[in-house]
Amino acid sequence: MDPAVIAALITTPTAVLAAVAAYAAGRAQGRGTVDAVRRQHQRDAYAAFLSAAISFAEQMDWRRCIELATRETATSASSESLEAVRRLAAGIRASVDIKPMQDAAILVHLEGPKHISQLVIAAMNQARQNQKDADAAIQDTSTAPGTFALPDPEEGDYAFSRRVAIFTAAASAHLNGDTALAADAQVSAATQVTSRPV
Repeated sequence: MDPAVIAALITTPTAVLAAVAAYAAGRAQGRGTVDAVRRQHQRDAYAAFLSAAISFAEQMDWRRCIELATRETATSASSESLEAVRRLAAGIRASVDIKPMQDAAILVHLEGPKHISQLVIAAMNQARQNQKDADAAIQDTSTAPGTFALPDPEEGDYAFSRRVAIFTAAASAHLNGDTALAADAQVSAATQVTSRPV
């Protein structure tokens, strides 16, 4: 056989293998780029939700609301004025804007994954419950003095903060590829969604 034909037969499979390897490497690199962009979008969405949740929690903090209400009413020591302070504090609490947190939560829902989204749902449900409790307390103006009723706001604050902390741990585990912590977070997510807000 002609040496040129033999050389062509030997180099052709090598060239085909090299082309296949280059194609596979290109696909892997392209997929890696897509994954990196997706992870950055998730990181941005998680950070936006966490920032909005912290801001919301600071504004909803019962002690802060009591301080603001006390300054506004220049209260005396009578039980009626203490009730007025609590009612005003509940009004401050009920008026906190939840929309920035809702908008950030929508981004987390879009970016996923599902167990992270479920944790955001649990945090949002608790935030809505805290506002609903405060709103119900201020709407009940027909009650006699001394009967102002508001479920323990500090307990509601703690429940919201706890749900945000679980979200934060799960989001961090997901972004950093910590499979053990991510598995724990998925269990927490399932528990959080099925549990009723405080």
